[in-house]
Amino acid sequence: MKKDRNPINVGRILSTHLKDHFIQGEHLAGLIGKQGQTVSLYRNSPDIRTNTLEDISYALEHNFFQDIANHLPREFSVSARYNADNLSLIAQLQEENKVLRIENNLLMRMKG
Repeated sequence: MKKDRNPINVGRILSTHLKDHFIQGEHLAGLIGKQGQTVSLYRNSPDIRTNTLEDISYALEHNFFQDIANHLPREFSVSARYNADNLSLIAQLQEENKVLRIENNLLMRMKG
């Protein structure tokens, strides 16, 4: 384990999301069937159980697991199963970009 890394504070991630989206803790508590005091504890805790975070993610329709992943270095590996859709989209966009470049060059030649 590296000593120079910054620990990921899940409570802070949750708290920031709630604040940025003007979501009251009491509202989230009602969505997940907990007391407001419990949500306050989540917001002030550096870690949250994954099943609880999953419940919160579904309740708010926000992927907090991705927020956590975004705190990790980009060079870390990920499961290919989850990346397949992104890789397909990237390939499609690269091909579209290639076609647009050709069309742009053709238009520039016709203009000049």
